[in-house]
Amino acid sequence: VLSSQGQPISTGIRVVSPPDGATVEPGASVTVVVEPEGPTPFREVVIITKGVGQRALASPFRFTFPAPQELGPKQLGVFAQDQSRKEFLLELTYHVETAMPVTSIRVPHPPRFIATEEEISVSGTFADGVSREITRSREIIYSSSNPQVATVTPDGLIEAVDNGTATITVTYKNQSTAFPIKVDFKKLNVPLDIKPGKRRKTINRPGVSTSWSEN
Repeated sequence: VLSSQGQPISTGIRVVSPPDGATVEPGASVTVVVEPEGPTPFREVVIITKGVGQRALASPFRFTFPAPQELGPKQLGVFAQDQSRKEFLLELTYHVETAMPVTSIRVPHPPRFIATEEEISVSGTFADGVSREITRSREIIYSSSNPQVATVTPDGLIEAVDNGTATITVTYKNQSTAFPIKVDFKKLNVPLDIKPGKRRKTINRPGVSTSWSEN
């Protein structure tokens, strides 16, 4: 954890392992070792991450858990309390990625029509026969054939821009899949009469069409 000047900020907790930003294989054993930064020993340490919550009441504070099968960044929260019951909190990120070859990828439920935004999920089948969620992997790439109609963020969120059609392509390692979408803004007329009898104008926005009277 760094300050705005790039200097370390004391959190009271030292995570000996894993380092912030570490990469682990899915299912691999992750070992978390926690120590106090100061001279006062801890009386309790708790770690929380995806699907895991562990607590230790005595030193050495060492935890082990299997990394999730789902690829992508994961948060690890460390809570500690010293002998005087002062509390400390530290968060770090580790990444679940794999070097294992992927044999196919798919989008289980691709949207066909969107009006505002839609989040997709992507799964991959690997050489070991296991299907894993890969939506937020560092190696996945999303693209839209028509960004004037729809764009897609690096974590798989499709965002409508304007009415029309586009093809969303998902690429992971040497595998790709694609699906068409149609943006169809639902129009809701909301009259805003500023001065009765004046000519109305309309603005179309994602999910809404707004009308008002011209001055």
